[in-house]
Amino acid sequence: MNSQSGLTLKGTIKKVLNERPISAKFKVQSIHLTIKNGNYPSDIEIDFVNDKIPLLNGYMAGEDVEIAINITGNVSKNDPNKVFNSLRAWKIERQGVELTNATQNNFRQEANVADDSLAF
Repeated sequence: MNSQSGLTLKGTIKKVLNERPISAKFKVQSIHLTIKNGNYPSDIEIDFVNDKIPLLNGYMAGEDVEIAINITGNVSKNDPNKVFNSLRAWKIERQGVELTNATQNNFRQEANVADDSLAF
């Protein structure tokens, strides 16, 4: 069993950053998420990498979400005593949204699901 399975964070999106190409095969888009940490809220950065970037479509600052993550880390090439950690998302869901026909229609419009090229 993967020791990273089942890790989720709940919070409010503070900011959705622009997509950043890192290399020809690697791109990342990050969000800043505010989570409650006792009496003091914490802002953390969560990365959506490559094929997970479209999961952010339609999300904006102020929304309450739950995000499933994996934690990754790499030792610095310049300093073997330094480790860089990353929180990588693989799922995101809105919280506190009651699904009705009206809210589902709004989500469909935001996602541009309609396709006028259908034959019927």
